[in-house]
Amino acid sequence: MTRNPEDIQRILGLAAFFLSYPDQRWREDFSLAQASLKEVEDKKAASTLQDFAKGVQAMDPYEFESRYVQAFDFSQNTNLYLTSRSSKDTGQQRMGLLSYQMTFEEAGFQVHAETPDYLPAMLELASAVDAPMAGSIMASAAHDIELLRDAVKEAEGLDEYVTLLDLVLEEGAELKEVAR
Repeated sequence: MTRNPEDIQRILGLAAFFLSYPDQRWREDFSLAQASLKEVEDKKAASTLQDFAKGVQAMDPYEFESRYVQAFDFSQNTNLYLTSRSSKDTGQQRMGLLSYQMTFEEAGFQVHAETPDYLPAMLELASAVDAPMAGSIMASAAHDIELLRDAVKEAEGLDEYVTLLDLVLEEGAELKEVAR
C-alpha cells in the first residue's frame, strides 16, 4: 500500500513541534499538536507520537523544559544542530550550513531565528514544501539525523527522543520513496 505523502509530512511537522524548545508558547500550542495527532493516518507513527505526547503530559512542564535544555542546549553531543557532529572543522561546518541555507532558499523560505541546520526548522520545511522536494530535503539530512540519533541514544534517559528520531528517519526514507 502506498503511503500518503501529506500524512508523512504531517508526521514530520508534528515531530518538528515535539523537538522544538518547550517554552510557554510551546506549552500553549501543545493541545493543538495533540489534536493534530488525530489526523495522522499511519497508526504506527500516530502511536509513537501519542506516546511521546503522553510522556510530556506526565511530567511537570518546567521539569520537562529543564530536561530538554540539559539534553539539547547544554550538550555539544546532543544539540539539534545537524552540522555539529558531521563537520570536522569550522570550514566544513560552514559548508554544511551553506548547503542547508541553500535548501531553504531553493524552497522559497528563509530561516530567521535559528541556523538552517536546526532539525526542527528542517522538519518544518519538509512538512511545508511539495512532496518531491520534502523527500529530497529528508534524504540530504538523513546522515546528519542518524548521527544525532546515535548521540541521543548514547546519552542517558532520552529514550523517547531516540524513538522520535527513529520515526523521523523512517518517515523521511518513506517520503523519499513515495515522492518519486
